[in-house]
Amino acid sequence: MQQHLNKAHGVNLRHKRRPRQEYWRPAMLQTFYTRPHTCWFEVGQETVNTADESRHTAEQSEEQRWQEGKEEEIARLGMLDEAAAGSDQTGWWKRTGWTEHFSGRDIGVIAELAEPAGLEEEDLLKLGLAVDGLVERAVAGVETLPHELRRWLKSPRAGEAGPKPLQRLQNKNSQDRYAGYWKQLLCYNIRLLRRPREEQDAHGASWSTEQREQLDRLDEMLQAETNEENLVRQVHRASMRLIFQRIRGDELQSPVMHFAAVLGIDREMIRLRMPINYTYRLAALPYIMRVLVAEFAWPAADRQDTTLTVDRRVEQVMKIRRDWLTEGSFSPMSNVLNLLAYGKAIASQTGSRATVHWSSDRETLFYRTHAICMEDYRNFVHATIEAATELLWKELMLALLKVFPPGPIA
Repeated sequence: MQQHLNKAHGVNLRHKRRPRQEYWRPAMLQTFYTRPHTCWFEVGQETVNTADESRHTAEQSEEQRWQEGKEEEIARLGMLDEAAAGSDQTGWWKRTGWTEHFSGRDIGVIAELAEPAGLEEEDLLKLGLAVDGLVERAVAGVETLPHELRRWLKSPRAGEAGPKPLQRLQNKNSQDRYAGYWKQLLCYNIRLLRRPREEQDAHGASWSTEQREQLDRLDEMLQAETNEENLVRQVHRASMRLIFQRIRGDELQSPVMHFAAVLGIDREMIRLRMPINYTYRLAALPYIMRVLVAEFAWPAADRQDTTLTVDRRVEQVMKIRRDWLTEGSFSPMSNVLNLLAYGKAIASQTGSRATVHWSSDRETLFYRTHAICMEDYRNFVHATIEAATELLWKELMLALLKVFPPGPIA
């Protein structure tokens, strides 16, 4: 430092006259060595603040660039075309009809509306609690039905009882997950019915007059101070109206089948699911429909009522089951069972899908539902260095300054 001042600025520190102030400034220094005047470097709060500001600016820029890239990817993938159907060798897209149903529609927006209720949606959270209560009541009631009747309820065939009875799922988490899909079904319909008619048409959803009336009534009760038991009953009535529907044309005109198609949208990757990643979701709907119909046909609270004989009750349940819960009954359940069987067959033939693939522009690597942006990957080393630098300044250096105050510059 003395040589530099002498050669570059003509300043001799050994001279009795004090050099001008412009040649130096106060500073806090630190070194890792015990020998004096060796490898000093500057530290200080001002430096830390500058590093923080620089890092914060870089993070904001990186986040903005990532967000812009994500929006471009959604804009590119969100509007489906018919190319996906042309490359399918399994017949899955032809069977589901999803590519035609969602053609020209933003599937990212559609899937977002079917998400579970958020913390700020108090009315829909109340709906979720009502669904939980209804499903638990129905499942508990199933266990009190005659064993033979439960075998018929479990069977998808109209003239054949199943080998196993309809019963409570072994894992409580499975029941909660199954009920969660029914919550999403009702939340999606309530949210969509609150939107303008043009937006409803943009989703491709439709309802019968009776279905609209029951769902509107449910929405009114959600927004009002309603007795919990009355709300549970209305959830049951609205659910039955969705289940008891004849489908003799386009199956996706049914709210249940339209929601089954929405379940087929992978919101993270903005694309439609193949059977390997879809059938375990769809399997929730038949179970929930069976237990809800059983509770409707023979309520658990009425099973001690002797007004009707057990034979009459069983006949009543069997008729409702045959009309609405079996294959070939032109009902949502019949279509769900067929789609589920078709999907399971394809999944068993094709095996697991590749878990790693690239986006078309080769800028994003997908691992299952996780997206890895190449720009982020390139900046990984720089971000690691910045994080280590921040840790060094804040945690180590400033802590050492409190223990070993910096000495004056010689």
